[in-house]
Amino acid sequence: MIMTGTTGKYGPIEVFRTGTFQPMGGTAQTITEASLRQIAATYDRELAQAPVVIGHPEIDAPAFGWVESLYVEGGILKATLQDTVAEFAEVVRNGRYKRVSISLFLPSSSANPKPGTFYLKHVGFLGAAAPAVPGLKPVKFHGGTGDSLIFSQDRPGAASFAQNDKLMRLRRQVREQEVEKLIGEGRVLLVFKDE
Repeated sequence: MIMTGTTGKYGPIEVFRTGTFQPMGGTAQTITEASLRQIAATYDRELAQAPVVIGHPEIDAPAFGWVESLYVEGGILKATLQDTVAEFAEVVRNGRYKRVSISLFLPSSSANPKPGTFYLKHVGFLGAAAPAVPGLKPVKFHGGTGDSLIFSQDRPGAASFAQNDKLMRLRRQVREQEVEKLIGEGRVLLVFKDE
């Protein structure tokens, strides 16, 4: 069921499944249903909420939304999203980003919020790039580095210049909204706005 409305909540969407996959820059990994259940069970949005991003940025920014929850159904890891930026939801609705790919912290990563287990780092929405994990349903919205495994097959030059320009404008707009919010909360002084 896809949630609708102005709350910025969407889902569930399929983000991962069982199988053997080749992460970017790593050796093949076999993911079992038990692995998926562990990823879902250890996810704690209060401890370290995973952002929704475009592609697989190294610094997980800007965030176009956040993963609210994870669960497993029929060998598929599913996510619900919250606080999704309206402009981002619109480009997904228009079919610009139908595929998703995830990044996981490795159990041994020093940045892992729950060492010893895989932990969701981010959910990346892909444009024309083919995900490393095929067979997931396309995403549809209706209404309103060595520390991780990235399951994607991004191909340089796959997106057109116009798509990249639109993406850069969207990222800049989200960044500006985040800075305005931080200024409003008193966490950033107005004199540092342009920095």
